[in-house]
Amino acid sequence: MAFMDPNTKLSDSKQFYQQPNHFEFQNGVCLMRTEPLNWAKDDGSVNEYNYACLPDSHDVPAGTKCWTAGWGAIDAKSDFSNKMRSLALNVFDNDWCAAKSAYESVEDTKFCAGRPNNSGGISPQYDTCQRDLGGPLICDIDGSPVIYGVLSSGNECDQPDIKANPSLFTRLGDADTRAWITDILNTPVQTPKPTTTEAPPECGFDSEVPVDWMSGSKTSKFWRKGPNSMMVRYRNFRNQASFNFRNKEYLGFLTFRKDKCGQDFLDAWKDGRIFHYTIYDSGVYYDFGNSTPFYFENENDSSLNTVTVQYRQIKSMITKNLPKNNLQKDDVYFAISGIDSVNWGIKDPEACLVGAKNGVLKMPDFDESGELDYASCVGKEMTWKN
Repeated sequence: MAFMDPNTKLSDSKQFYQQPNHFEFQNGVCLMRTEPLNWAKDDGSVNEYNYACLPDSHDVPAGTKCWTAGWGAIDAKSDFSNKMRSLALNVFDNDWCAAKSAYESVEDTKFCAGRPNNSGGISPQYDTCQRDLGGPLICDIDGSPVIYGVLSSGNECDQPDIKANPSLFTRLGDADTRAWITDILNTPVQTPKPTTTEAPPECGFDSEVPVDWMSGSKTSKFWRKGPNSMMVRYRNFRNQASFNFRNKEYLGFLTFRKDKCGQDFLDAWKDGRIFHYTIYDSGVYYDFGNSTPFYFENENDSSLNTVTVQYRQIKSMITKNLPKNNLQKDDVYFAISGIDSVNWGIKDPEACLVGAKNGVLKMPDFDESGELDYASCVGKEMTWKN
């Protein structure tokens, strides 16, 4: 979802994000409940903002000029934008859109938006792009902003080998979708019962946490870098694990060490300069559960000071299935924001992230959903060099 992408935010007072504490999904629409989106201005006052309204039906006429926005790529070959950008698009009639694009048809629960060209077709130069999915289409209706759709596909972004496929939005004015949204909004907020994130003594295991650590040059690869962010692909190999993580949910661990990253990188996790981190992957949903990054100071060898991050693979809340496209490996795309605040000294940021140790742990029998935090135990046990 475009506005949640931490890989493109800057840590200043003019940009903000909120971690959602509740999700609901249906027909490509996601509702997230967060704390109020308020933040203090430089003068001490609190921001003022307006919400976009939801339509009662999809009553926006074809040809209406609307706007979308996001932090996606600027073009097919560029990195992500480091600020929110907006784009004016026209709403298209579904039949006209299908006739002028590579879409065979456009279902009634969706609609197209783009810009027509002078020859009666669709201009590919003005479109949404990679990492814009989930962004809104907002129209000015009698002076009020109304959000008629959320971007679901069509963000190929000016690729000449693809026939112009305009942005495809899910209709928020669709009767079933509108009724579902209304039901969710009318549901009282449930106050969760207090839960403990403390694992049993020694993290529940009689000895060390049985993590299967990956080895070899193909276990990590630098993926991309933004103005203040980096992304690395970590690969977990089935033949290096003691269980089949292709059909079992599992916990994963990434450990960053001082000897590869420098002490200031580790300190940046502690003091908040590394202000966000996330995992991307297609088809699989990962999260960090109740775990928080754990810093361990090795009294015997400070070069082995570490920060350990725990994540978990859970069945997708959309598909309810684990991926089957490659049964021999699982690729995890890990991104962090705030690297520009780190004093790297002689250390290479890319080598730091690529040199992280990654491993997997079968969901323990006493913690089948991975609710407990094992990062502290794993971090203390990471005492060897490689």
